[in-house]
Amino acid sequence: MLQEKWCIAKNGTSDDLLQSNIDYACANGADCGPIQVHQVCYLPNKYFNHASFAMNSYFHTVGSVPENCDFNNSGRVVFFDPSYDACIYPSS
Repeated sequence: MLQEKWCIAKNGTSDDLLQSNIDYACANGADCGPIQVHQVCYLPNKYFNHASFAMNSYFHTVGSVPENCDFNNSGRVVFFDPSYDACIYPSS
């Protein structure tokens, strides 16, 4: 069985780059509905959290290979579930 994996933002990434990652992922197939206002992944309303969710959705939409989690060297593949509360991150 393959190990589950997720794509999240790297700590220390600038808010500008995180916003760029959100914009790119959401425009290219990611399901960004859950990070919209009043949705399950909106809070905490932080660039890091929103970008991580969008980047992960993109990663699983286009193919869960490391290159699809690069985002200008601001993403990383992890093997722990970043989901919290009702905010569920899709996995491979």
